[in-house]
Amino acid sequence: MTALSSPPAGPAAAPAGQGMRLAHAIMAVAVLVVLVAGAIFFTHATAARRAQERQASHTVAGLASLLAEQAGRIFDVASLLGTRAMTIAAGRDWSELARNVDAHRALARLIAGFGYISAAWLIDADGVPRLGSRAFPAPRVNLADQEYFRVHREDRRTGLHVSPVAPSRFSEEPVLIVSQRIEDGEGALRGVVMVVLDPKHLLRLYDSIRVEYPVTVDLVRDDGALLIRSTAPGRYGLDRTVERVGRPPPAERFNIGVGPAVDPTTGTATIQGLKRVRGFPVYAAVSVTEADITARWLGAIGFHAMLAILALLAVVAALAALRHFSRREAHALHELHRENAILEERVVERSLAIERMITEVKHRVKNSLQLAASLMHLQRGRQAQDGVREPLALAHARILAIGRVHRQLQQAREFDSIDLQDYLTSLAHDIAVTVAPPAQPPRIVSDIQAVAVRLDLAMPLALIVTELVSNAVKHAPRGCAANIAVSLAVDRDMAKLSVEDQGGGFPPAFDPNQSAGLGMSVLRGLTRQIDGRLVLDNTAAGARVAVMFPLRVVTDGARAPAGSA
Repeated sequence: MTALSSPPAGPAAAPAGQGMRLAHAIMAVAVLVVLVAGAIFFTHATAARRAQERQASHTVAGLASLLAEQAGRIFDVASLLGTRAMTIAAGRDWSELARNVDAHRALARLIAGFGYISAAWLIDADGVPRLGSRAFPAPRVNLADQEYFRVHREDRRTGLHVSPVAPSRFSEEPVLIVSQRIEDGEGALRGVVMVVLDPKHLLRLYDSIRVEYPVTVDLVRDDGALLIRSTAPGRYGLDRTVERVGRPPPAERFNIGVGPAVDPTTGTATIQGLKRVRGFPVYAAVSVTEADITARWLGAIGFHAMLAILALLAVVAALAALRHFSRREAHALHELHRENAILEERVVERSLAIERMITEVKHRVKNSLQLAASLMHLQRGRQAQDGVREPLALAHARILAIGRVHRQLQQAREFDSIDLQDYLTSLAHDIAVTVAPPAQPPRIVSDIQAVAVRLDLAMPLALIVTELVSNAVKHAPRGCAANIAVSLAVDRDMAKLSVEDQGGGFPPAFDPNQSAGLGMSVLRGLTRQIDGRLVLDNTAAGARVAVMFPLRVVTDGARAPAGSA
């Protein structure tokens, strides 16, 4: 153990130097805190922005898919009603059909029950309505200039056609028209069937949507014409003219497409979800503006930004106060260091005195045990009776075991741990030599795993090995040297100490718990002391005694087995 150095010289200059260093450290910490806080907030804000964009993309994609499915159902019904209306006109002259009130009633019954179907009309090849579900006889107007009629007249390949919202010629109300071409037997244009949809039904559906963002819902035709738009509850935008919003890319037909877009009617940047209405030349488009995403993002991080600013102000204020008192603290710190150095010197002196005292005590205990062992050995040599020599030899071995513990501690300069590999190997040999007759030196085979244990475990183990080795020597075959195997195996936090000999083995009815012998009583007591379990069995060559016990390992500065706790 090394002594501490003397207190630092120059006590008058130390507080000033420490105060400057502390002030610089405080400024560095303040700058570091601001930089770290800024980096953390920037990372959080960036992640929050990306999360808002992902949420907006998910929202518009899901809504576009849902609204395309709803619109598809409505157009399916309109297409079916148009096809069935053609059957009413089949085989009849237009003049006859215009006077047939039963045909009018049949057409009215056809659309009854569909709240979103306003009317159905049958128009001749000149654009004149001949039969309608709303009025009888049909009003005398000409619809030849209307888009829903003109497209069928100009191109016979035009199938089902959807026209943008426009005022009705009959009621002046905004309507959405689904039309189909009627041909004669030679494929020439005979007329057009027109199913009138009430756009308010779709718009009420759109306006019932409640999502995290303000969304714009559009129905867009294949050629880019804007059919209908809903931007906010109660603002249907039905007075809009036909507007071009750009032809949807073919790769996105029949698929959900999500990505950035520019609204052509406002010029604002958006994130748009696009879904084709299956079976019809119409797309459902749902978009949310980048401005709305940004506003929601700012609202989400605004509270965190305020907290971050308040926290930074508090940290800066605390650091400023700390810097203000740094010089005074430097002087107090210097005094504390000086007193601490004096105290450490006293602790070192006291520790050295205690170490010398412990070393002296261990030396005297070792010498006393050696003296007792020597006296016991002399007494044993002078005693002629075998009945006395054997107990003296066993007592001598026990004293040697305890004395070897103290000698091991003194040699290792440790106070609380013993290396069992070196200690038990040498102990087993010394005990066997001490107890065995001089003319028959024993043969010891040891397999001790390296492990350092506490003294309160090493001492009982030493006495257990002493008892077992002494007993193995005692029961060796008459006239033969004892062959003894001592082993210690460790498995995680458990250990197994075993001693095998080549004696006569245990009697068949031998019960170690019922044995009244001194050696077995000592062995049972030592086993209980270490919370172990005693196992006795016979082997092919002799007997084996094993003790299983929990391992209390010293891991600080000492060797420990692999897998031990």
